[in-house]
Amino acid sequence: MKKGVVLAVLLAGVLGGSVGAANPFSDVSSSDWAYQAVSELSDEGIVDGYPDGTFRGQKNVTRYELAQIVARLMAKEDEYSTSQRAIIEKLAYALADELDTMGVRVSTLESRIGNVLWSGDARMRMMQGYDREGKKDSAFDGRMRIRAHAEVNDSTYVEGRLRTDMDFMHTGEDDNSTDTYMDNLYVRHTFGDSTSLKLGKFDKFSGQTGLFYDGQVRGLEASYMANDNLQFTVGYGRFKDWENVDVTYGRISGDNGSIAYNVEYYQGNGHYTANSVLGSEVVDVINNIFLEPYGENLDGDKARNINDMARIWGAGLTLRADEDFAVFGDFYQNIGSDMKKISERKPVIWTAGLTYGHTDLEEPGSSRLSAQYVSAEAGAYFKGTTLDTSDILDKTITLWALLNPDIMTGKINFWLTKGDIVLSKNVNLHGEYAFHISAKDEDDHRDNLASVSLQYTF
Repeated sequence: MKKGVVLAVLLAGVLGGSVGAANPFSDVSSSDWAYQAVSELSDEGIVDGYPDGTFRGQKNVTRYELAQIVARLMAKEDEYSTSQRAIIEKLAYALADELDTMGVRVSTLESRIGNVLWSGDARMRMMQGYDREGKKDSAFDGRMRIRAHAEVNDSTYVEGRLRTDMDFMHTGEDDNSTDTYMDNLYVRHTFGDSTSLKLGKFDKFSGQTGLFYDGQVRGLEASYMANDNLQFTVGYGRFKDWENVDVTYGRISGDNGSIAYNVEYYQGNGHYTANSVLGSEVVDVINNIFLEPYGENLDGDKARNINDMARIWGAGLTLRADEDFAVFGDFYQNIGSDMKKISERKPVIWTAGLTYGHTDLEEPGSSRLSAQYVSAEAGAYFKGTTLDTSDILDKTITLWALLNPDIMTGKINFWLTKGDIVLSKNVNLHGEYAFHISAKDEDDHRDNLASVSLQYTF
């Protein structure tokens, strides 16, 4: 096909037929039918001519020359609309061999089918936790997630994530060792450059560290970004790890590269009875351990407002000295009135620490190490921490622990170190070690816990 014809087609399909560029070639006059296409694509840096300043539009274009043009279009893909990107992708598939010879490989194109981008991750993990007697126990599990990101139009996309969990320690056919489910499915609309709305089931990460919550929410969330230093988020939904309690939440945050901050508030909604949420057995334990010694009693059938049990505010801060060194912290407090029955003061959970290094999945050998101190009181944390060593919190200060009064405590403190190293491209080794774990008082020490996982991204 003649070069001039090819360029006219590209102009109409990709650049949309804009006008106004100057003529860069001596053999293309303003009266030539391909003048506009040649001039515009040259002005965009998509095509160039020969060293003598000519274009030679009557010469047949080679596949290699066309591949050069497509490679330049791919470099500018973010500037084009969804329909224009689709044209570029079709050309890229057709010229895949030539592009590969040129060393041009774009992973987003290789994994895209139509307007759907596929990606995912997998994890193999060994972690330690506590059994019902509070003794150290080990688990070995795996997880794989497949993510589909589908562009609907320039302002809307749908994203879903299929997840499979497997317990390698219990592999019998009837022991529910494998579970496959859709853990994310939501649609996101944008309105202009600053406002967005999500609807469905999506990820929710709290604070700077995810200590307080890192899980899924079923509901809706609206965000407005004034600039990098100021973003507002409000939402309403059911928090999966909080037994699907309805929660209204808000967040103010910002991150300019040197300083990242957040201020958050979570308000539980609706009514509950202690028996319906906890079960009569747990209510009896609460009465026997916490209330009756003080002359009080929890009526398991009485309806109560959830907002009296879950009213939590929090704040977090990260200060980066440079690309490698940073200090960070998170603080959350439950100011619900019912918390007075569990703690003498309104319970808190907080962490502070520092990190050194950084990881880049494209850079094998890059690494990061962090150390932090964690303190948590019963009633400030419900469940859903990002930590692999989650049993320290889940099985000492949450409702699970109420069934096991021998290891139940009103407070837990520990030190935590975390490390990451990129072993090869898209393969990360992650480790956590929690130590000097003390509960109730400094003489009550728990077993140290460790975890190690191989994480794969594709």
